Parts: sequence; C-alpha cells; structure tokens
Amino acid sequence: MHHTIELWRWCLTDPESGRCSVTRYLMTEADARQVDPEAERVEGSLERREVPDDPMQISTSGWQRDRP
Repeated sequence: MHHTIELWRWCLTDPESGRCSVTRYLMTEADARQVDPEAERVEGSLERREVPDDPMQISTSGWQRDRP
C-alpha cells in the first residue's frame, strides 16, 4: 500500500536575524513546524509524493529478503 505526502518549500524565520529565509528543499508541514512554529508555505511549491506504507519496500535489503 501507498499513501500520499505533501511537501512544500517553507519560509522559516531565522532566530538570529528575525528574517524569513526560504528553504532550498521540500519539507512536510510537521517537519517545518518543528523547526519554526510560525513557518509559512511558499505558494506554488507543492509536490505530492506516493510513498510506501512499509519502508522496506524501497530498501535493497527488502528485495534481498524475498530471494530464495
């Protein structure tokens, strides 16, 4: 089975300068809020990904496990 996650670029407030900086990478909302509770999504940066429920489905050791 697979489920869909939403990833965004985020505007995170720098604690030193107080300025907003946009991430170079995509993050889930939960990850962004963990870094900055006031994080704001960058509109137009949404990417939806289908990911397996079982991480072993994408692991090479998972493929080797099924070998005779």
